[in-house]
Amino acid sequence: MQNHATAVTTMLSMLDQFQEQPEEVRSYFLHETKLFTFRKGELLLKAGDYCEYIYFVVEGVVRGYIVDGEREVTTWLTCEHELVTSISSLDVERPAVEHIEAVLDCTLLGMPVQKMDELYRLHPVFNITGRKLIQKYYRDAGNESVPSAAFKCRRKISSFFRSIPATVEPCSFKIYCFFFEYYY
Repeated sequence: MQNHATAVTTMLSMLDQFQEQPEEVRSYFLHETKLFTFRKGELLLKAGDYCEYIYFVVEGVVRGYIVDGEREVTTWLTCEHELVTSISSLDVERPAVEHIEAVLDCTLLGMPVQKMDELYRLHPVFNITGRKLIQKYYRDAGNESVPSAAFKCRRKISSFFRSIPATVEPCSFKIYCFFFEYYY
């Protein structure tokens, strides 16, 4: 497990790919984030609760899922060096519709949502990075939402594995199949 300063440096390296972060933004992240660990199967957020954090996945894999009857439906997967939060309640004060769960043991760097809002106000230059992150995640969501009829499950899983870091430990095949709408 990484220490806090190393985790912040890792996150800033990812953010620097969009735009180099000025020293005051780097310092803000160092002072306003904290390190979390979640065990495999542990919930970061329960449906019905309010989103309090934006996380950076330092190590591990996280998923969002909804419960449909007695079945869990994985709606997204996030792996190392990506940001994760509740999509349904991030910027609005309403309960989350999805559960967020550690698929593997995880180390996450978290910042309270209010502190992220403050970062945007205090350091407007970070708005450019925020916009570029939103564009990236919209592109990623678009790629993941390609209908199953257009691609076979194996092609989708193969494409997903090519897009994640080599250091990510494989999860349960069942999780991937549900994510790609393939039920075995």
